[in-house]
Amino acid sequence: MALVEVEDGIAMSTTLLFHFLEVMKMKAKLSYILISLAFVMIAGFFVNVANALTVVIPFYNKTLLNLILLSVLASIGFIVIPYVFVTKVLGRDIFDKLRFDYHRSLIVLLLLVAGGYIWGGYDSIHTIVIAICEEFLFRYILLNILNEKFTIFWAIIIGSLMFSIVLHLNGSFFLNVLTKFPASIILYVVYLRKGLQDSIAIHWFYNMIINALVY
Repeated sequence: MALVEVEDGIAMSTTLLFHFLEVMKMKAKLSYILISLAFVMIAGFFVNVANALTVVIPFYNKTLLNLILLSVLASIGFIVIPYVFVTKVLGRDIFDKLRFDYHRSLIVLLLLVAGGYIWGGYDSIHTIVIAICEEFLFRYILLNILNEKFTIFWAIIIGSLMFSIVLHLNGSFFLNVLTKFPASIILYVVYLRKGLQDSIAIHWFYNMIINALVY
């Protein structure tokens, strides 16, 4: 009888331990999602600050001013803050995980310069800045963070939801889900197969096409 009670106690303890570990895993996953969400919201905040400063700062060329402010503040919000937090606060060494082909990037750079020359104007440069910042955050930083607690499939899905819904809150929810969500998944696949330079180029080209169609 005593032996049975001991076995039952061990079984119960094992079950409780298993449930405890599952809860801890869920909390860890949730914390990484919240960190990723925080990065996206901070990045969006810096973009809004750039746009607000463009309105209040007296300058003869508002388009040029917005481009300058956006280049600086978006770089801080999308690149500097997330990278410093991940490497210094979380203590993750993710530099080696960057998928970037330096030889291929030269070709991409030439294509971007050529495309910018063809389209011309501030819009092309503005779109390049946006593409670089968003790709660095979503395809590099967030993918590596989420992939620590989720499979690559779910990391891409979660990252794409944040990209299409959270980052683009000012747009139509259904339109974002129908267009930006699948576009984000494609960009993740491009990044994983070809590298960050290709996802930046495709992101830039996609935005330029959308701008041409809309405006």
